[in-house]
Amino acid sequence: MLKRLVDLFETLQAPGGIQAVAGRRPRSLASFHMMRDLQREKVALRTIVDLGANVGQFARAASSAFPEATIYSVEPNPDVVALLRSNLADVSRVNVIATAVGDVDGETEFHCSSQSQTSSILRRNALNGDTSGADSDTRTIVVPVQRLDSIFKDVKLASPALLKLDLQGYELAALKGAERVLQQFDYVIVEAVFEEFYVGEPHFEDIWEYLRAAGFSMLRPMAYLRDRHGAISQTDILFRKRAGRTDRN
Repeated sequence: MLKRLVDLFETLQAPGGIQAVAGRRPRSLASFHMMRDLQREKVALRTIVDLGANVGQFARAASSAFPEATIYSVEPNPDVVALLRSNLADVSRVNVIATAVGDVDGETEFHCSSQSQTSSILRRNALNGDTSGADSDTRTIVVPVQRLDSIFKDVKLASPALLKLDLQGYELAALKGAERVLQQFDYVIVEAVFEEFYVGEPHFEDIWEYLRAAGFSMLRPMAYLRDRHGAISQTDILFRKRAGRTDRN
């Protein structure tokens, strides 16, 4: 509770903070601060691809920070997609795409959680999760899954472009399905973990090594989450394409 109050106070003190707190929903203080961090890069983003869009928290903050950017909000849960569309109905430059994202095209099981932000293609790790029942899988559905290379096969993404991934353990699979289109992005924000919350979830090192091999350098952490023991268990990391990687297929 104290941390939330501190975050709220810091947000109110920041330029645009009052609007972020009192403005249109959905609101996310973490997303607001990520956008503030990106603005410090002195880059005017023109394309933002939001994987794991949920109900539009990140897209709302992104559209406020970069009003000229075209935003692609990608979310697989049909119940959540309906709310996502409603929440962002006033944002003309948002395109909602109802699909999961991975390294294949087809269909996949999707495990819906009582807290929609933690729903995932992967099953929860019973040895390292919320065992209280407050956040648990409630049902499994079948949803379409596509590679980013397929979704954006015929789309030229305007630069500078940002790719944000918050896929609850499926981030590396999504990156592997973006072998071609990944080079159209100048920045990547990706959630990475130090503990396995989902069965088979890749760790921070796996994400870092893949993006480094793809021509991106890690700039800094943008947010983090602590587990019930106080240790940092996951983080959102900002990567930037290294100088000289200008191929935009």
